[in-house]
Amino acid sequence: MNEYLLNKNTWGNEQFVLVNNEDVIAYVACQIFDDDMWVGWALKPELCGNGIGYLFIKKCINELIRLNKYNRKDIFLKVVDWNKRAIKVYEKVGFIYHKSTVREEENRLVRYYIMKKNIINK
Repeated sequence: MNEYLLNKNTWGNEQFVLVNNEDVIAYVACQIFDDDMWVGWALKPELCGNGIGYLFIKKCINELIRLNKYNRKDIFLKVVDWNKRAIKVYEKVGFIYHKSTVREEENRLVRYYIMKKNIINK
């Protein structure tokens, strides 16, 4: 398990894992920053590409909204620009491109897309 996800100072209190036979197969984390909800999630790599990502993300969004009693218009996520499979799933769920940002990681520049989803008209 990624220690980053276990640090509540980094990702807030809304952190969940999906477990199958004591094996972590997915996680979701949420943070409210400047009154905006930011989410991050991942499926175990061998589960990607078989169509369950859409349902997993929809259920995560609904649960996070319920738990946080979040009443803002949009939720946000950040995804590396080369991860076309993830971007396709996010678009299918209703996220749209908002803007991009570049960050230096391990002595190279990495471009991220910031995507948002309107949750009022979901």
